[in-house]
Amino acid sequence: MHDPAHRLLLAALAAAVISTWTAPACADDTEEVLLGVGIAVLAAGDLTFSVRDIVAVARDEHPGFAWSLSETLITGPQTIAFGVATAVLSADRSEEDATLASLLMAPGASWLGTLTAHGLWGAMDPGAAPGGLFGASPLIGGNFSLTLVAVGNAAAGRLPPIGPAAIETLGATPGAIVGGYYIAKDEDHRGLWIGLTAWSGTLFVHGLISCIAGAIHDDDDADEDAPLPPEPPPPPPPEKPTMIKAARWTVVPTTMQDAAGQRVPAISVAGQLW
Repeated sequence: MHDPAHRLLLAALAAAVISTWTAPACADDTEEVLLGVGIAVLAAGDLTFSVRDIVAVARDEHPGFAWSLSETLITGPQTIAFGVATAVLSADRSEEDATLASLLMAPGASWLGTLTAHGLWGAMDPGAAPGGLFGASPLIGGNFSLTLVAVGNAAAGRLPPIGPAAIETLGATPGAIVGGYYIAKDEDHRGLWIGLTAWSGTLFVHGLISCIAGAIHDDDDADEDAPLPPEPPPPPPPEKPTMIKAARWTVVPTTMQDAAGQRVPAISVAGQLW
């Protein structure tokens, strides 16, 4: 108990309990008080583990089996619960709500996944290099979070929207690069690095395809939302044709008086041209 890390953990837990208990001291709902205390205690513990991990890598020392096991046992259930919540919220029918939920939940799932991976790896491998242990854990935690978002959207029958898809593509890139580098350099843990590289590469390809599909989908929606062109004006009414009346002629026999005053036969012609 003389380890400064243990004293830091106890102090953080005590401060969390006191600050959470005094705020709602007058509340009648005991369940809310206990829930608040529990959340504060867990958050303080997670923060303490994070600080302890940073101190260990700064000193270039292994955290130790006891500390790593404690880190795994305390953060493991939180990681599972937070991960399930992230996947469920990412499967919301509304893409906007799912995107917002994944952006809010994914960082917490990544943090908890990082702590759990750090503790589990440290407990299983007492000879793990502090730098590799500290550097690889965030890659595992990040891949864990990105996978949950992808699984949640797949459960909803769709690819991730373009926002989470871009984060998935960018977030998986470091794991693919680092894993590929250490496959050749770290022979003792080559299997781990191969798995990390394959995992990160799969997420990268999945995110890239989702980005392309999302961009095409947005273009289609933009085309559908674009206003339709105005209808052409109606054609002018047809002009009435000019009616041309046919000429009419009338020919009848008649008589005419000549210069001598005698009546002689003749023909009378009358007609209308238009």
